[in-house]
Amino acid sequence: WYGATILSMNLLSIVEVCAISLPVYFMVKLQFTAIKFLYFCLILLSLTWIGNALGLVVGAVSVDLKEAQNMIMPIMAPLLLFSGYVLPKAQIPSYFLWLYYVSFLQYGITALELNEFTGLEFTDFNIFKGHFFKTGDAFLKKVLDLDPETHHILSYIGILFLYQLGITTIGYIVIKLHMRRKTG
Repeated sequence: WYGATILSMNLLSIVEVCAISLPVYFMVKLQFTAIKFLYFCLILLSLTWIGNALGLVVGAVSVDLKEAQNMIMPIMAPLLLFSGYVLPKAQIPSYFLWLYYVSFLQYGITALELNEFTGLEFTDFNIFKGHFFKTGDAFLKKVLDLDPETHHILSYIGILFLYQLGITTIGYIVIKLHMRRKTG
């Protein structure tokens, strides 16, 4: 049952991510190459799959929908807050830095930043925090502390897929334990 549920949710997510990605990608005018669009879709797809698996885990340990809704925010809020998006990594207090590294959202955001800015040539100088940038690589290095030569997008996509596999496995174990308790 669990495998079929995950499979059906993930297959439906492929359709949903493609339907959402196509118009957004071109309306925002992100770099138009086939590989960058593929990476964009893979990143969003892996984040969606993580959300699917996390939703099943929370649903499995919840008594009802209200309890599940109450449980998801205390899980997601710190992951979002400390993902580097709301609070940049440099501004996160050292005692909360571990949340930055366990946040799957951080890996997704970093992968999206690498995907868009790597190889990008600005048509006019881009000014950010008093610095001029001609290339996206320079922006990544100076502002985001990401060197495209040492931070590879496929590594981040791989980490996201490992998160999905881990959360899916945890969900399977949790549901199996709950089933044993119910059946005695």
